[in-house]
Amino acid sequence: QDTVMTVDAGYTFASEALTYDPDIRLFMCFTNGCAIGISNYVISEYGDAGEFDVTQWAAFGGDRSDAALEMIDQAKENGDSIVRGIIYNGDPEESGRGVFTVSYALLTGEHEEPYYFLDPEHTYNSFGFEL
Repeated sequence: QDTVMTVDAGYTFASEALTYDPDIRLFMCFTNGCAIGISNYVISEYGDAGEFDVTQWAAFGGDRSDAALEMIDQAKENGDSIVRGIIYNGDPEESGRGVFTVSYALLTGEHEEPYYFLDPEHTYNSFGFEL
């Protein structure tokens, strides 16, 4: 969906997306605000369900904020978040592209190591991935 950039928009987007297809488990966002909103929705709607397994859900963002770093740490430490990581640099357009490129390569098994980018990329995640 276009223009899903904020926490509130991410929350609404997750609600709509999971109503349409309840099997969605991966969300890739241009901003971390969207990823945080998606995480907030998923945890609030499914977090108390007995069969809920937080490790089967993930949201990734494409920029950096202290709130996103905290949510990633929560995902790693206690399962109170599904925000798994961010990939960012100084250019928001390139940052978002980095999220999609690396995440897609990881999910499809097509990644090559090391990864090469024209601009320096930075990562922070809950599972130890480094560029």
